[in-house]
Amino acid sequence: MTGEAAGGPLFIVGFPRSGTTLMRALLSAHPTIAIAPETHFLNRFAKGVEALDLRTAANFQSFWGKFSRSDRFVELGIDADRTKEGIVATGDFHLRNVFALTLQEFARAAGKPRWGEKTPAHDRHIGTLLEWFPDARVIYMVRDPRAACASLLQAPWRTNPGSKSGNAKPGRVRRLRLLNEDSHFWRRSVERYRRDWQHDPRVTAVRYEELASHPEQSLRTVCRFIGAAYDPQMLVNRSADDLPPARAHWGNEEHEQWRHAHIERARQGVSNESVAKWKGQLTPLEVAVVEANCHSRMPALGYEPGADESRARRWRSRLFRGMVSVVLWRENAFVKSLG
Repeated sequence: MTGEAAGGPLFIVGFPRSGTTLMRALLSAHPTIAIAPETHFLNRFAKGVEALDLRTAANFQSFWGKFSRSDRFVELGIDADRTKEGIVATGDFHLRNVFALTLQEFARAAGKPRWGEKTPAHDRHIGTLLEWFPDARVIYMVRDPRAACASLLQAPWRTNPGSKSGNAKPGRVRRLRLLNEDSHFWRRSVERYRRDWQHDPRVTAVRYEELASHPEQSLRTVCRFIGAAYDPQMLVNRSADDLPPARAHWGNEEHEQWRHAHIERARQGVSNESVAKWKGQLTPLEVAVVEANCHSRMPALGYEPGADESRARRWRSRLFRGMVSVVLWRENAFVKSLG
C-alpha cells in the first residue's frame, strides 16, 4: 500500500485551535482516508537529525527509540516493531521514508489506502512536506485570530503547561501576554502561507467559519482539491474507528480531560456554535491586543477588525513598550476611546 497508489498523502496544518482536529475527523470518516493525529515529526523529532546518517545502525536505533517510545507515537496506536521491520526491509532510512512508512502503517491498521497526518505546527514545514511528497495535498486551516486566540486561552496545555495541580487560571496580565504572543504567531503563520503557498496548487486554505457554517459545501470543495469523491458519511457522527480516543498519558489530569473532551467534540460532528464564542470570552481590551497584531492581515482573509488601523498601531506601540500595567489601570478609558 502506498500513498501514490491511492492519491498523494494529505497534511493538515495551521495555527492551533483553527479547526485542524475537526478537519481531521471529517476526512478520517471518508472510507479511503486515514489521517493520523499529531506526530510533530518535523518540528520535534526530525529537528537536528538531518546531518545524522541514519544508515548507521546505531544512529537509526537511537532515533527510532526516541520516536517510537514518545507519547506522539503511542497516540498512533500502531505496533512499533512491525513499523520498524517495514522500514528496515526497504533499506531506506531517510527521514522521509521513516515518516511515510509510519503513516502508512497507521492507514493500514485503519484498513484504508490513503494516508495523511495533522500537525498544526507543520505549517512551518510545508516546503519540506512538498519536497518529500511532491504529489501531496496540504490543507491550511485558518480561523478568526480573535476566536483562535480566545480558544487557546481555554487550553490548559497553553495557559499552564507546567502546572501540577492543573487548575490554575491565568491572571489578567498573563492573559494579555499570552494573547499578545499568540496573535503574533497567528500573523506570522498567515504571512508564511500568503507569501509562500497561496498560489501553489498543492496547498489550499480552508476557513474554519465556512466549514462550520456550510460543512457540506466546504467539504465538497476540499474533496475536489484532494481528488477524492465526496461521501455523505463524512458529516455523520464519528465512530471510534474513524477517530480513536487519545491513548497517550501526559501526566496532568486537567490536560488529559481537556484533550479527551476536545477529541469527543470533534467526533460529534460539525457545529457553528464556536464561531462567535470569542465575543463572550475576551474583554474589549483583549480584543484590541489581538487586533493590534493581526489588523493588517485580517481583511484579506475575510475578518473585519473592530478598530481602525491607526488606533491598532497606537495600542501596539504602548504594549511593546511594556506599559501593560498602565493600560490595565486605564482600561475603561481606553475601551471608550475605541468607540
